[in-house]
Amino acid sequence: MDVTEVVPLTDSLIASIFENADYRDGFRVSLSRDPHAGIEGFVTDYFRNQPAWLRLVSMNTMSLSKLARAIGDESYRPGTAIGSWKIYERSTDEIVFGDSMGFMEYRFSLRLSRKEPCSVEVSTSVRYLWRRTGRFYFAIVRPWHKRFIRMSLRHAL
Repeated sequence: MDVTEVVPLTDSLIASIFENADYRDGFRVSLSRDPHAGIEGFVTDYFRNQPAWLRLVSMNTMSLSKLARAIGDESYRPGTAIGSWKIYERSTDEIVFGDSMGFMEYRFSLRLSRKEPCSVEVSTSVRYLWRRTGRFYFAIVRPWHKRFIRMSLRHAL
């Protein structure tokens, strides 16, 4: 599985979430098989296959049974959540997740690629609510951010 950094998507649901995002990035992951189960199948694999420490850091749970209950019927409806990741929007090929930390809002999108078969595109968007606190926090987190994304995508399948 190959993870490549790409220009942030402009034609995705996440592109319009924050009018003036303070940070954006994008990635594409090439899958070893066709995602015949649709975006729901990839998202389920994405969450289920994370190492325990990454589940704890990113979803506030190490428990696979809690995770399975949160995933439920794999419908990923807006307003529901997987751990701390609330589902904000979705279409037939894309799901937008996010979290608000009070001083910063974070969103990420997982979407079946419209350009390359057997690929999933990931976009991230960040908006600072408290300028100084958000910038300070993200300055510390940013060097690790892209590593976490790459690592989480590699574990997805």
